[in-house]
This record gives sequence, structure tokens and C-alpha cells, in this order.
Amino acid sequence: RHKPSSKAMSPDFSYKVGGSLAAGDSSYVVRQADLDLMVAVRQRQFACVLGPRQMGKSSLRVHTREQLESAGDRCATIQANQLIDRTDPDASCQQQTHRLMVMLWDSLQPKVSAAEHKDRLTKLSDTANQPVAARLHHFSQTVLEPLLRQSPIVIFIDEIDALLHTSFAAELFCWIEQCYQYRTEHGEVTIRQLYQNLSFVVLGSVIATGLP
Repeated sequence: RHKPSSKAMSPDFSYKVGGSLAAGDSSYVVRQADLDLMVAVRQRQFACVLGPRQMGKSSLRVHTREQLESAGDRCATIQANQLIDRTDPDASCQQQTHRLMVMLWDSLQPKVSAAEHKDRLTKLSDTANQPVAARLHHFSQTVLEPLLRQSPIVIFIDEIDALLHTSFAAELFCWIEQCYQYRTEHGEVTIRQLYQNLSFVVLGSVIATGLP
């Protein structure tokens, strides 16, 4: 007769149908993907987690982020579908760029007053007339680089498939590529070293050839 495992008998064990599991959830099962993703992030590589829906991608993200933050990394999570205005499907790249920068800044430095948050929005709006690439470059210089001097940063972008039919997708991936290129091509040695501590993890229900 099969004897239930001690984990199954534990009063702390829970089972959830659909959606991501919370960090430390007793029903989370560590898979090879956990180990592979952690190795990639620790080596500051660009990582993609792609596959069908309801396969545990978001739970993997939550679990990995908890481990990284416990080790002292600063993390931000962007839900790509939140960059899209459902009421305005023709929203411009500029609007999506603004949302991305606001979400990243708030995720990386969440403890700010209302006045500081308003000041952030003003600073981000000051570049509104610049091309998207220039705005993201400015964001890297003024927001990311000072934070990278304090700790490594890992940026998770989940539900990336929501952006694949938008013109913003190409802008986003060009910026990510640029951040990695700074590691070897930036004119300042200190900046090249800083970007060694920045990495991205992209997750979504899409095959690799579908990415820009």
C-alpha cells in the first residue's frame, strides 16, 4: 500500500490550480529549469523562458526572484501586457516607453513619497519629445547606472508575447541588446563594468523564432 509522503501529510501543504505560486509555497516543485535559469542569471546572461501557458513559467520567475533578492540582488518584474492600453490599441511607442520606465523605476526604488513619485514622472516626461531609443538610453544613464553602483539588477519581463505584434517590441529588444553591448563597447571602463551586473529574463508563451 502506498504511504503518503510527509510533505503531502503536512498541514502547511497547499495546492493551487492556475496562476503563479507565491514565493515559498509548499507545493512548488524545483525543476531543472530552476537550476538552469539561476546559473544563467548568476552568469549575467540574457535568459529566455518560453513555452505553453500554464506550465509554471511565472512561478519559476517568482521563485527565482526570491532567491536573487535573498542574495542581495535588486529585481524588477514587468508584466508586458500592462504596457498595452486596452482602451487605446493604437497607443504609440512613446506611451509604452513611458509606462515601461515608470514601472521599472517604481519596482527598483519602490519606497518613495508622493512628491518624489511626481518628480520622477516629470523627469521622465522631460524626454517625451526624444526618440524612443534616446529616452531609454537616458533612463539607463540616470536611473539604472546609479542603482547598479549599489547592487546587481535583474529585470524580469513576463508575458512578452503580449508585445510581439506591436512596434514597441523591436524598441524594447534593441534597448536590451544595447545594455549588453555596453559591457564591451562603452567608452568608459567603469560603465562597462557596471553593466556586467545587469541582466534580463524574458518569459512568455512564444517560440524563440517569434522574438524580434
